Amino acid sequence: MRSLRPVVVLVALVALAAGVAHAGTISIAWDPVSDADVAGYKVYWGTSSRNYTNWKDVGNVTSTTLTDLDPCTRYYIAVKAYDSGGLESDAFSDELVGLPRPVVRSTSPSSGDQGERLTVSVTGESFDDGATVEFSGEGITVLATRYVSCTELSVDIEIAADAPTGARNVTVTNPDRSFGTGVAIFTVNAADTEGPSVTGTDPADGATDVDVDVHPQVFFSEPLDPASVTPDTVRLLDPDGNPVAQASGSPALSADGKTVTITPAHRLAERTRYRIRVIGGESGVRDREGNPMDSTWTQPSGFTTENLPPGTVSGLRRNDVH
Repeated sequence: MRSLRPVVVLVALVALAAGVAHAGTISIAWDPVSDADVAGYKVYWGTSSRNYTNWKDVGNVTSTTLTDLDPCTRYYIAVKAYDSGGLESDAFSDELVGLPRPVVRSTSPSSGDQGERLTVSVTGESFDDGATVEFSGEGITVLATRYVSCTELSVDIEIAADAPTGARNVTVTNPDRSFGTGVAIFTVNAADTEGPSVTGTDPADGATDVDVDVHPQVFFSEPLDPASVTPDTVRLLDPDGNPVAQASGSPALSADGKTVTITPAHRLAERTRYRIRVIGGESGVRDREGNPMDSTWTQPSGFTTENLPPGTVSGLRRNDVH
């Protein structure tokens, strides 16, 4: 029997439904051996080159799917033919090397607005260095894809202003063209045209006995544009309505863009009422899409600082002496 020298190629699988857990798979196909007495083929595989620790008899077919493979593990695969007497080819086929088929599970964030640019984390398993990402439908352009690990890719995208709204599939394709699809795991929302609003404060309105070293915080409904957060737009007012001086770097915006912290330049006066004010309109705070807060917001009652005890007496001495 002549030596088997088939060309082994990956065969694309049907797109997987998002959220369905299953073991790693690799689908392969090869060219048939022309010998008349070929009775079938055996597929061999392992995790190092030419060291095959597993095999299966697939019968007289020229394609199969390996299942129950470990994710994020590189496999080495080869094939031999055998005749009716069980005699196998003298040599293995060319070796195929690859990870199991990518599995795409989720994206974070899971949605974006028309006209928005954002970075999306795509998570799953068996992503290879050099993998690419594609969003189904029209209007989403992938600007860059970065390999983070075999379970995560970081993708910069731009959503067109007229992109159709609704759910999108996300497909990850490895350099060897094996691919996996997460179904409806990213959604395009209508463009954000509303500005941010204040959802709360700390100290809360009406709070009493507040620490004089407090750093008041303001919470917003959506992330703010950092450039719009300044001492002129987020203020702490004294009882006369004058802005309290702020320390260098204040006000500070949190990493998620939804919390602003005010750090006064000096300790607040005790037994004094203060109010937080956020400026709205075109010169006030705005969200990351450039939408300004509709109008200026001020704490209705404000908060009152604590009453500290008197200082410690010093210099005690007798006064009835010569």
